[in-house]
Amino acid sequence: MGNKETQAERFEKFLSSVYLRPYSIDSISELTNLTDMADYYRMLPILSHTISNALLDSQESFVRLIKHDPCAVFEAAAKLRHKVLFREALVWVVADWRDPAFREKGGLSNPRLRQVARCVYGEIATMVSRSTSKVLDGFLTPGCTDWLKSFGKGVIDPQSEEHWDGEQEYLTDRLPLSLPKFFRNIVNNDINIDGRTLDPLCLSDLLRNNLVLDQAGRVAGWGDEEDCFLCAEIEDEDLPWDPEEHDW
Repeated sequence: MGNKETQAERFEKFLSSVYLRPYSIDSISELTNLTDMADYYRMLPILSHTISNALLDSQESFVRLIKHDPCAVFEAAAKLRHKVLFREALVWVVADWRDPAFREKGGLSNPRLRQVARCVYGEIATMVSRSTSKVLDGFLTPGCTDWLKSFGKGVIDPQSEEHWDGEQEYLTDRLPLSLPKFFRNIVNNDINIDGRTLDPLCLSDLLRNNLVLDQAGRVAGWGDEEDCFLCAEIEDEDLPWDPEEHDW
Protein backbone atom coordinates (compact mmCIF):
# COMPACT_ATOMS: atom_id res chain seq x y z
CA MET A 1 0.00 0.00 0.00
CA GLY A 2 2.86 2.38 0.87
CA ASN A 3 4.39 1.76 -2.54
CA LYS A 4 1.18 2.70 -4.35
CA GLU A 5 0.89 5.89 -2.31
CA THR A 6 4.47 6.76 -3.21
CA GLN A 7 3.80 6.18 -6.89
CA ALA A 8 0.60 8.22 -6.64
CA GLU A 9 2.44 11.09 -4.98
CA ARG A 10 5.13 11.02 -7.64
CA PHE A 11 2.57 11.12 -10.41
CA GLU A 12 0.69 13.94 -8.68
CA LYS A 13 3.90 15.97 -8.55
CA PHE A 14 4.51 15.22 -12.20
CA LEU A 15 1.02 16.50 -13.05
CA SER A 16 1.74 19.64 -11.02
CA SER A 17 4.80 20.28 -13.17
CA VAL A 18 2.78 19.78 -16.34
CA TYR A 19 -0.14 21.98 -15.31
CA LEU A 20 2.03 24.76 -13.88
CA ARG A 21 1.05 24.18 -10.27
CA PRO A 22 3.57 24.90 -7.48
CA TYR A 23 5.67 21.94 -6.39
CA SER A 24 9.00 21.24 -4.72
CA ILE A 25 11.78 18.71 -5.21
CA ASP A 26 12.65 16.98 -1.96
CA SER A 27 15.35 14.51 -3.02
CA ILE A 28 17.61 13.50 -5.88
CA SER A 29 15.53 10.39 -6.50
CA GLU A 30 12.48 12.62 -6.86
CA LEU A 31 14.25 14.62 -9.57
CA THR A 32 15.31 11.50 -11.45
CA ASN A 33 11.83 9.96 -11.17
CA LEU A 34 10.19 13.12 -12.47
CA THR A 35 12.70 13.27 -15.32
CA ASP A 36 12.09 9.63 -16.24
CA MET A 37 8.32 10.18 -16.26
CA ALA A 38 8.66 13.31 -18.37
CA ASP A 39 10.88 11.38 -20.77
CA TYR A 40 8.36 8.53 -20.99
CA TYR A 41 5.44 10.88 -21.66
CA ARG A 42 7.50 13.06 -24.03
CA MET A 43 7.14 16.10 -21.76
CA LEU A 44 10.76 16.92 -20.98
CA PRO A 45 10.52 20.53 -22.28
CA ILE A 46 7.54 21.24 -20.02
CA LEU A 47 9.28 19.86 -16.92
CA SER A 48 12.43 21.77 -17.82
CA HIS A 49 10.40 24.98 -18.03
CA THR A 50 8.58 24.54 -14.71
CA ILE A 51 11.37 23.10 -12.61
CA SER A 52 13.21 26.40 -12.10
CA ASN A 53 10.76 27.68 -9.46
CA ALA A 54 10.73 24.27 -7.80
CA LEU A 55 14.52 24.40 -7.46
CA LEU A 56 14.41 27.85 -5.88
CA ASP A 57 11.88 26.56 -3.35
CA SER A 58 13.99 23.50 -2.54
CA GLN A 59 17.15 24.94 -0.99
CA GLU A 60 17.13 22.77 2.11
CA SER A 61 15.44 19.63 0.77
CA PHE A 62 17.21 19.23 -2.57
CA VAL A 63 19.81 21.80 -3.63
CA ARG A 64 22.17 21.08 -0.74
CA LEU A 65 21.99 17.36 -1.53
CA ILE A 66 23.36 17.72 -5.07
CA LYS A 67 26.97 17.38 -3.87
CA HIS A 68 26.20 13.89 -2.53
CA ASP A 69 25.15 12.45 -5.90
CA PRO A 70 26.09 15.02 -8.53
CA CYS A 71 26.33 12.53 -11.39
CA ALA A 72 22.64 11.57 -11.10
CA VAL A 73 21.64 15.24 -11.09
CA PHE A 74 24.05 15.97 -13.95
CA GLU A 75 22.48 13.30 -16.16
CA ALA A 76 18.93 14.39 -15.27
CA ALA A 77 19.79 18.03 -15.99
CA ALA A 78 21.21 17.02 -19.38
CA LYS A 79 17.96 15.21 -20.24
CA LEU A 80 16.01 18.29 -19.18
CA ARG A 81 18.45 20.60 -20.97
CA HIS A 82 18.28 22.85 -17.95
CA LYS A 83 21.35 25.07 -18.06
CA VAL A 84 21.31 26.31 -14.47
CA LEU A 85 20.88 22.85 -12.94
CA PHE A 86 23.40 21.36 -15.37
CA ARG A 87 26.04 23.92 -14.43
CA GLU A 88 25.29 23.51 -10.71
CA ALA A 89 25.74 19.74 -10.91
CA LEU A 90 28.86 20.13 -13.06
CA VAL A 91 30.57 22.08 -10.27
CA TRP A 92 30.15 19.10 -7.96
CA VAL A 93 30.89 16.48 -10.63
CA VAL A 94 34.47 17.80 -10.90
CA ALA A 95 34.83 19.56 -7.51
CA ASP A 96 36.79 16.98 -5.53
CA TRP A 97 40.38 17.51 -6.65
CA ARG A 98 41.67 14.06 -5.65
CA ASP A 99 38.64 11.92 -6.51
CA PRO A 100 36.19 13.73 -8.80
CA ALA A 101 32.75 12.15 -8.90
CA PHE A 102 32.84 11.48 -12.64
CA ARG A 103 35.76 9.09 -12.15
CA GLU A 104 33.91 6.93 -9.65
CA LYS A 105 32.73 3.51 -10.79
CA GLY A 106 29.23 3.96 -12.18
CA GLY A 107 29.54 7.74 -11.85
CA LEU A 108 28.49 8.77 -15.34
CA SER A 109 26.98 6.29 -17.77
CA ASN A 110 26.71 8.73 -20.68
CA PRO A 111 30.00 8.90 -22.68
CA ARG A 112 29.25 12.41 -23.91
CA LEU A 113 28.74 13.68 -20.37
CA ARG A 114 31.94 11.96 -19.24
CA GLN A 115 33.76 13.83 -21.99
CA VAL A 116 32.28 17.14 -20.83
CA ALA A 117 33.37 16.41 -17.26
CA ARG A 118 36.89 15.42 -18.33
CA CYS A 119 37.31 18.59 -20.37
CA VAL A 120 36.13 20.86 -17.55
CA TYR A 121 38.29 19.03 -15.01
CA GLY A 122 41.21 19.47 -17.41
CA GLU A 123 40.59 23.22 -17.54
CA ILE A 124 40.71 23.37 -13.75
CA ALA A 125 43.90 21.29 -13.80
CA THR A 126 45.44 23.86 -16.15
CA MET A 127 44.55 26.63 -13.69
CA VAL A 128 46.03 24.62 -10.81
CA SER A 129 49.23 24.03 -12.79
CA ARG A 130 49.53 27.73 -13.62
CA SER A 131 49.08 28.80 -9.99
CA THR A 132 51.41 26.10 -8.67
CA SER A 133 54.08 27.17 -11.14
CA LYS A 134 53.85 30.78 -9.98
CA VAL A 135 54.05 29.74 -6.33
CA LEU A 136 57.14 27.63 -7.02
CA ASP A 137 58.74 30.44 -9.01
CA GLY A 138 58.68 32.55 -5.87
CA PHE A 139 59.70 29.63 -3.68
CA LEU A 140 62.79 28.91 -5.80
CA THR A 141 63.92 32.52 -6.14
CA PRO A 142 67.45 32.77 -4.60
CA GLY A 143 67.47 34.57 -1.29
CA CYS A 144 63.69 34.80 -1.06
CA THR A 145 63.35 33.56 2.53
CA ASP A 146 60.04 35.36 3.04
CA TRP A 147 58.47 33.27 0.33
CA LEU A 148 59.66 30.08 2.07
CA LYS A 149 57.95 31.17 5.29
CA SER A 150 54.78 31.98 3.39
CA PHE A 151 54.88 28.57 1.72
CA GLY A 152 54.76 27.06 5.19
CA LYS A 153 51.72 29.18 5.99
CA GLY A 154 50.00 27.69 3.00
CA VAL A 155 50.78 24.13 4.07
CA ILE A 156 49.78 24.59 7.70
CA ASP A 157 46.36 25.78 8.84
CA PRO A 158 46.84 29.44 9.82
CA GLN A 159 44.38 29.00 12.71
CA SER A 160 46.50 26.30 14.33
CA GLU A 161 49.53 26.85 16.53
CA GLU A 162 51.58 24.62 14.27
CA HIS A 163 54.76 25.93 12.64
CA TRP A 164 56.86 24.58 9.84
CA ASP A 165 60.62 24.72 9.60
CA GLY A 166 61.60 24.23 5.96
CA GLU A 167 64.96 22.73 7.00
CA GLN A 168 63.32 19.81 8.79
CA GLU A 169 61.90 16.70 7.17
CA TYR A 170 58.78 17.46 9.12
CA LEU A 171 56.25 17.06 6.37
CA THR A 172 57.02 13.41 5.64
CA ASP A 173 54.57 12.20 8.30
CA ARG A 174 51.80 14.64 7.42
CA LEU A 175 48.65 13.89 5.50
CA PRO A 176 48.86 14.46 1.72
CA LEU A 177 48.82 18.12 0.81
CA SER A 178 45.38 19.41 -0.20
CA LEU A 179 45.92 21.89 -3.01
CA PRO A 180 42.54 23.63 -2.60
CA LYS A 181 43.29 24.12 1.10
CA PHE A 182 46.87 25.16 0.34
CA PHE A 183 45.76 27.92 -2.04
CA ARG A 184 42.97 29.01 0.31
CA ASN A 185 45.45 29.33 3.19
CA ILE A 186 47.67 31.53 1.03
CA VAL A 187 44.71 33.82 0.37
CA ASN A 188 43.58 33.81 4.01
CA ASN A 189 47.09 34.70 5.14
CA ASP A 190 47.05 37.61 2.70
CA ILE A 191 50.56 36.75 1.56
CA ASN A 192 52.37 39.45 -0.38
CA ILE A 193 55.98 38.62 -1.19
CA ASP A 194 58.43 41.12 -2.68
CA GLY A 195 55.58 43.33 -3.83
CA ARG A 196 53.69 40.47 -5.47
CA THR A 197 49.93 40.44 -5.02
CA LEU A 198 47.57 37.49 -5.13
CA ASP A 199 46.22 38.28 -8.60
CA PRO A 200 49.42 37.23 -10.45
CA LEU A 201 49.09 33.86 -8.70
CA CYS A 202 45.79 33.41 -10.58
CA LEU A 203 44.05 32.31 -7.37
CA SER A 204 40.94 34.48 -7.63
CA ASP A 205 39.59 32.48 -10.59
CA LEU A 206 40.68 29.13 -9.17
CA LEU A 207 39.01 29.72 -5.79
CA ARG A 208 35.83 31.27 -7.21
CA ASN A 209 32.48 29.75 -6.18
CA ASN A 210 30.31 29.21 -9.27
CA LEU A 211 27.38 27.64 -7.42
CA VAL A 212 24.16 29.54 -8.12
CA LEU A 213 21.38 27.51 -6.55
CA ASP A 214 23.32 26.60 -3.41
CA GLN A 215 23.44 29.69 -1.21
CA ALA A 216 25.10 27.99 1.78
CA GLY A 217 28.21 30.18 1.44
CA ARG A 218 30.54 27.33 0.55
CA VAL A 219 34.23 28.22 0.23
CA ALA A 220 36.67 26.29 -1.97
CA GLY A 221 39.55 24.90 0.11
CA TRP A 222 37.81 25.51 3.41
CA GLY A 223 35.56 23.60 5.82
CA ASP A 224 33.60 20.78 4.20
CA GLU A 225 35.05 21.82 0.82
CA GLU A 226 38.73 21.87 1.81
CA ASP A 227 39.56 19.36 -0.95
CA CYS A 228 37.29 20.99 -3.54
CA PHE A 229 37.52 23.59 -6.26
CA LEU A 230 34.11 25.13 -7.05
CA CYS A 231 35.09 27.08 -10.16
CA ALA A 232 33.83 24.73 -12.89
CA GLU A 233 32.05 26.46 -15.76
CA ILE A 234 30.92 25.73 -19.29
CA GLU A 235 29.96 28.03 -22.16
CA ASP A 236 26.60 27.69 -23.92
CA GLU A 237 28.27 26.50 -27.10
CA ASP A 238 29.87 23.61 -25.18
CA LEU A 239 26.64 22.31 -23.68
CA PRO A 240 25.88 18.74 -24.86
CA TRP A 241 22.64 19.78 -26.57
CA ASP A 242 21.37 22.42 -28.98
CA PRO A 243 20.24 25.45 -26.88
CA GLU A 244 18.13 26.66 -29.79
CA GLU A 245 16.06 23.48 -29.93
CA HIS A 246 12.78 23.86 -28.05
CA ASP A 247 11.16 20.48 -28.70
CA TRP A 248 12.95 17.21 -27.98
